[in-house]
Amino acid sequence: MADDDVEIEDFSVTDWDLENEFNPNRTRYRQTREDRIYGIWAERAGPSAAGADDDDDDDGEAAGGGRPSFRGAPGGKSTNIAFVSSGSSLYNEKPQEDEDNQESVEFKKARKKPRSMAGPSGVFAGERSALGSSIGTWEKHTRGMGAKLLLQMGYQPGKGLGKNLQGISEPVEATVRKGKGAIGAYGPEKAAQRIAELEEGETKQKREANQWRKGEKKIKYIYKSLEEVQKESGVFVERQIGPKGKVIDMTGPEQRVLSGYHQIAQQHHRPEEDIGTKGPQGNFTLPELEDNLDVLIKACESDIKRSTRRIESEQDRITNLKFQQERVDLEREESEKVARTLSKLAASLAELEAGCGPQAIRRLSVGELCIKFRRLVDEFETEVNQFELLDLAPLIIFPLMKDFLSAWNPLENPRYGIEVFQQWQAILERPHRPRNAPDYYHNLMWEVWCPPVRHAIFRWSPRNPVSRLQEENRLVVLLETWKSLIPAGVLKHLYEQIILPKIQQEVDQWDPLQDTVPIHTWIHPWLPLMSDLLEPVYQPIRMKLAHALTKWHPSDSSAKAILEPWVGVMPKGSLEAFIATNIIPKLGVVLQNFVIDPRNQEFKSWEWFTDWADVAPAPALAAVLDKYFFPKFHPVLFQLLQTSRNYEDVSHWFSGWKAAFPDQLLQDVRIREQFRLALDTMNRAVSGQPFHAVRTPETFSAQVPSVQQQARERSVAALLAQSSKVTFKEGLEQRAYEKGILFAPIPNRKQDERQVYQLGNSILYLERNTIFVYNGKTWVPTSMESLLDSC
Repeated sequence: MADDDVEIEDFSVTDWDLENEFNPNRTRYRQTREDRIYGIWAERAGPSAAGADDDDDDDGEAAGGGRPSFRGAPGGKSTNIAFVSSGSSLYNEKPQEDEDNQESVEFKKARKKPRSMAGPSGVFAGERSALGSSIGTWEKHTRGMGAKLLLQMGYQPGKGLGKNLQGISEPVEATVRKGKGAIGAYGPEKAAQRIAELEEGETKQKREANQWRKGEKKIKYIYKSLEEVQKESGVFVERQIGPKGKVIDMTGPEQRVLSGYHQIAQQHHRPEEDIGTKGPQGNFTLPELEDNLDVLIKACESDIKRSTRRIESEQDRITNLKFQQERVDLEREESEKVARTLSKLAASLAELEAGCGPQAIRRLSVGELCIKFRRLVDEFETEVNQFELLDLAPLIIFPLMKDFLSAWNPLENPRYGIEVFQQWQAILERPHRPRNAPDYYHNLMWEVWCPPVRHAIFRWSPRNPVSRLQEENRLVVLLETWKSLIPAGVLKHLYEQIILPKIQQEVDQWDPLQDTVPIHTWIHPWLPLMSDLLEPVYQPIRMKLAHALTKWHPSDSSAKAILEPWVGVMPKGSLEAFIATNIIPKLGVVLQNFVIDPRNQEFKSWEWFTDWADVAPAPALAAVLDKYFFPKFHPVLFQLLQTSRNYEDVSHWFSGWKAAFPDQLLQDVRIREQFRLALDTMNRAVSGQPFHAVRTPETFSAQVPSVQQQARERSVAALLAQSSKVTFKEGLEQRAYEKGILFAPIPNRKQDERQVYQLGNSILYLERNTIFVYNGKTWVPTSMESLLDSC
């Protein structure tokens, strides 16, 4: 090859080399099919081939695939200085086409883009275009044998195959199922036929995809020398240095002065001005720069986040400070309010001290003290409870109230000072007082009110002549007036420790045979106040009355006047046992001596008996009548029916005696039975039937019992007076009264939740009809007879 055909590649470092030094995706040579077949004699395919790969043509042309060749001047002559025009036809010379379609041989190095340069499709999954949108696009430029055969057999492009065009006109498309269900769970999954839409979309997509192109490029023919072809094909060519001379290169953005044309041939295959201007760029990465940028971005993000957190923290702090400021303001206002309240409280206490202290110029009256203390408690209720200002009551109130009651006589003026104590009760009594807190009102009543009342009770006597105004009534009025104001503890103390001992003392000194004032007149007024507390007094009263009735006769009505007020006051069993022991035997003696005389009947003894019908128990009286009256009544009736034929007079006589019986006795079963027998006898006599006198267990007229026999029989009368429902306790009580032995419950004493009783000198309790007696160490069971004999 001639010297002027030798081309020398410039190996100088350009700006493009520096920019793509670390770019692994920089453009590289890509071998084409013609290169593999023809090698260095590969020929450019022409416009059709160029259109198939426009990107490769652009890149190859820009990369210097058509390198300029500096051939020598004609005739082997050369000049020392030569100019290279920037518009040299070396790059833009267009080959001529002759009529025979013969083209000059194009020695071009077709470079193959690396896969990394081509890159992925650039779309995400689900956003790729339909598969059928690009199928068969090659048919626009070429016609294969299959397409020719199909056209000859009548195939119409865009329509289905077959005689009736029943084949599919577009490829099967994959459809995305809506959910994770099985096949067919969401209905048909066949894609709709969208031929017209696909064609329109394909045109629009192609138009949008080609917007970045400048247009169809013209075919460029590049000529290469044999040396360049050999160099690209790897054939060693001896380098020949051309003639020396300076060459001014004006093809670049700046003018350069070279030592020869070989420096021009040694320049980089990609011009500087074309770097990054043609063709789509590949993935260009600089790891160090990217890392630095990432570090800077993360640092900026961290600063932003830190600043955001700091702003939020400051905002929270501002909000917290606002709340704290509000709380402090509230506390300050509350403190100021408390300070003002305490100032007023101190002034009120100073005023109280000035009016109640030992050095007070003018002491306050009780009414003024109540008003001031009431205002103090109402206005400063919280402070009074907090600082326990009621502790001042013993120091301020008590001395003044003692002076107020110093001249008070409770029995003469029971209502004195009650309004003042009502005010103190409202002030000093707290509804929700703590358990261990002192009760100042209780202390006031105990220390101020109780002393004058106790002193008056000590001077008081329960028993006074009837003609004088009874002081016990005054005491009762006093206690009833103050009952709502007296605490329960103070009232119990007065009843049990002062009043009851005084009453018991008077009862012990009472003599029913000598005293003209009935005992119930000064005992019964205390029943509404001390009903249960007076029960220990009843037993001595019954014993004194029993002793007084030893020589009593039913003709004396004073016994009934003494016992009648105690009906409903004393326990019913005790009173009935007392009457059955001390009254019923006397009435039995009266009926024993009573004579039934139809011609001259004397009713005085009968009236003595019937007067006790509303006091004595009806069963006991009925037993006496059944034993002492009817054994006399039936023989007299039998005699009248035999001797008198005037049955009308006998009927009037019978009706008169029946009307003489009180209603309480007529309701008794035994009395009704006796009258029924008498009426049956009368009916037999009237009807002419044989009749006889009613027989009794014994003839009363034949017996005249002594007093000792009556004492033995009164227990039988008492037992007959009881019904079949007599309890074991009632039977024991009756037997005890028959023998004259005291039987009474001991107050406030129980054994195994059972009441303890006193029988003579013995202490016992009852359990299931069994008597348990205390022998000094333990409780032992015993019988009723042995217990009564031991007493």
